[in-house]
Amino acid sequence: MPYYKKLDVDGRTCIIVHAGYPEGDEKAVEGYESRKQFYLYAREESIRSGGLKNGMVIAGHTPTILKAEFAYNEGKVFRIYDAKKGCVFYDIDCGCVFRSIRPDERLTCLRLEDEKIFYG
Repeated sequence: MPYYKKLDVDGRTCIIVHAGYPEGDEKAVEGYESRKQFYLYAREESIRSGGLKNGMVIAGHTPTILKAEFAYNEGKVFRIYDAKKGCVFYDIDCGCVFRSIRPDERLTCLRLEDEKIFYG
């Protein structure tokens, strides 16, 4: 599989990635062995120094159920808008992997065309 998927949705560029996407910014990946490592493991750095000008980045990797993480949102989708870049960042990891020990965690889907969120 590719490290990220770039899609055009109604004239807007959307990036689907595991963790972070640093559009052409080598400074953003400092501290990582490579750009590929950033795609796979970036957490808070993906918002601070990553992103996509006038686009949308959809990631997971950081469960929104973990209080110690920046994306904590009580198990709901985390969304933040970077006005400087015009980029919206979504973390859609709502903890489904933890269902065996926390049955209230759920799988999440984000419809790109209108940014509607679905929980399962």
